[in-house]
Amino acid sequence: AIIAAPEICWLPPIPDIPLFITFHGNGIQLWRDRLGPQIHHVPPRVPACRLHPVTSLLGHEEPLIFPQGHPTGFSNELGVIIAPGGKNIPYEEAHRHIWGVTNCNDATRSGVWPIHFGRPMSEMVMHEQEGRARLGRASDAASAFGPWITTVDEVPNVLDLLIHCWGADGSYCRAHSSTYIMGPRNTLDYFSRFMTIPAGTGLQFGAPGTDGVGGFRDMQQAHGKTCE
Repeated sequence: AIIAAPEICWLPPIPDIPLFITFHGNGIQLWRDRLGPQIHHVPPRVPACRLHPVTSLLGHEEPLIFPQGHPTGFSNELGVIIAPGGKNIPYEEAHRHIWGVTNCNDATRSGVWPIHFGRPMSEMVMHEQEGRARLGRASDAASAFGPWITTVDEVPNVLDLLIHCWGADGSYCRAHSSTYIMGPRNTLDYFSRFMTIPAGTGLQFGAPGTDGVGGFRDMQQAHGKTCE
């Protein structure tokens, strides 16, 4: 029997993912936005990251549930699936451990942290704002993931992809994956020095910014609307 799409409950492409790492501040455009046009160098390739709980992953077209009055930011981001895993993976061999790519939509419940601190974002210092980002993104079902994985035989260079995001209000942004500071090969080379990377690990590389087409990063989402 054929099951109609609205009756399907989608799971993430790897439901019981062994490790899911999200990068923060991984786009050069982000640093230019914050520090101004005077920044001409690329920041050191040492990752700033956070771990997502498995419960934060959300399947395709599944609802993101958050309280009324909590603004929720979102942006489209590149996800990379690692297999096989390993330890002490050199940069030159890291491409052999990149199994596929997927779509990640990193939602941020940006209303969580101001409630905790009891004052608006405009009155917070930078480390408090960054803490808000980490807490808001770790909420249950905050990271849409999927709907499928495209293997690298179809996408030979994961840093040569256009990433698009459309909002329900007509907002749009586009970026190129080459603008990431930390790519999959740098990441595997760095992390595998300290830990064994399990097969099936998901790496979410953060918002790459925009390439001038569209101007929205971390767009705001309203209740009952859809982003793509």
